[in-house]
Amino acid sequence: MPTPRNLTDKDCIYISERRDREFTMPMHAHANWELTLIEGGKGMTRVIGDNVDTIPDTDLVLVTQCDLHHAWTKGNCTNPSVREVSIQFVPDLIPQASLHKRQFRTIARLFERAKRGVIFSESAKEQAVKEINDLLATDDKFKQLLRFMYILYTLSLDSGSRILSSDSFAEVKTKPESRRIELVDTYLRQNYMNVIRLSDLARLVGMTEVGFSRFFKRTMNITLSDYLIGLRVGHASRMLVDTDSTVSEIAYACGFNNLSNFNRLFRKNRGCSPHQFRKLYSKSRVLI
Repeated sequence: MPTPRNLTDKDCIYISERRDREFTMPMHAHANWELTLIEGGKGMTRVIGDNVDTIPDTDLVLVTQCDLHHAWTKGNCTNPSVREVSIQFVPDLIPQASLHKRQFRTIARLFERAKRGVIFSESAKEQAVKEINDLLATDDKFKQLLRFMYILYTLSLDSGSRILSSDSFAEVKTKPESRRIELVDTYLRQNYMNVIRLSDLARLVGMTEVGFSRFFKRTMNITLSDYLIGLRVGHASRMLVDTDSTVSEIAYACGFNNLSNFNRLFRKNRGCSPHQFRKLYSKSRVLI
């Protein structure tokens, strides 16, 4: 396990760089926000909240929620020298009053999305690596801060960035722009463990079943069925981490009608079985 790295009360950002033959960053969370760059890590396993994935050669992730656990493990990586650059920063690096201003609008949106962990596109990663290397090349603490602020700004413009953890696992609620979708979303979150009928949802918003299905897909860019499955799997993931309930008990508690269907959909959405997911989190989780 790496040596715990923390910001002191004298700094607003903390930068560390290391190369390891047997690289691993076990499941952990910390009191500060963090941008993590991994280079030469192709084949490693990354866990952010309930997202489990195999990373490419270069990985860049921003996490802005203090209790969202995350990890990078060796997986199938064979590189003898994996590089990791970690930039921790205080949550009030940019005061809330400033985040509401026009100049910080895109950064504010990035911070909100990164509560669930955000991964960036190839072009954004390529640019960020150059900027991070420039940041590391200077010893001037103020210039480091300015460069980091610019890195955050350029990353906030990345249209190819992608959210990683489900909102139900990360316990982050994003308010839908549509009033009708908000009504349905609230109903689903309160009743995901029960049988959900399309007719009930359509009636809730005063639409026909066909019209509502089309409206939901057009507004949310996902089918109602897939959205509900994602919601249920997110809650199941949280229960796998936070409870001692059996996989079968969790499946039925989250609205799945049989265990085999739950296992299939969980693996499809998480890339591993419920047992494997629980094992990833069973190792010590620490607050760094």
